[in-house]
Amino acid sequence: MIKRNYIAVDDEPIFLKELKEQLRAYPFLNELDLISDPFEAIEIINTKKPDIVFLDHDMPGINGRDVLKAINFKTQIVFITSNFSPIQDVINHDGIASIQGYISKPISVEKIKDICLKLNSTDRNHIPRKKLTVPNGKKEDYYIELSELSYIEASSKYTNWHLVDAPTLKNLTLSLKESKELLSSNKIDFKELNRSTIVFENGIKRRRNKDLILVSNGRDMEIGIKDTEGFFSWLKSKFR
Repeated sequence: MIKRNYIAVDDEPIFLKELKEQLRAYPFLNELDLISDPFEAIEIINTKKPDIVFLDHDMPGINGRDVLKAINFKTQIVFITSNFSPIQDVINHDGIASIQGYISKPISVEKIKDICLKLNSTDRNHIPRKKLTVPNGKKEDYYIELSELSYIEASSKYTNWHLVDAPTLKNLTLSLKESKELLSSNKIDFKELNRSTIVFENGIKRRRNKDLILVSNGRDMEIGIKDTEGFFSWLKSKFR
């Protein structure tokens, strides 16, 4: 799992505390600083160079757009706002930082989840993209970015590899057992969802009763859960 450091900037300390508590559910996020004085934010951000900045858009004296323009390195920005959807002068900015989305006040658990899943699957330019070579018998091999792995399902003696934002690789000539052996040999974390399905952290969107909502090519897929070898314990450790 790639750890990503973040700084949060908001002139409301109570909101910063609430945001911090919400972000604790995502173990790949590591807090560097919480800043309530927007005038101090620019120097601290440019000095500590976090991977992600949660940035309030509307602050007294200096707004989020001003801070955004002053950031001098490549980072990911998530705007915080109480009164707007992302507006064009922010979306179309020509600065070095990249805008990944926004969070509305009050905090929505679902919105936080969507943003954090997006952040977890977005590689920074200075982080090499790790790929897995998946053999497909006498056919062509596939090269899959690890951040794209969502889940694998058995289909007779074949497997279908579901990706987060790309079409499913269907009928690969690997059994589920062989797929697990390949993943284990490459030290890739996964867990059995049921007897015919294994799942990766990046593919998990949310849990609904006895089902898990996974992402396949940008679409939600609902699959039943069986507590196979401590699946719920694994899930809890990933999303506390």
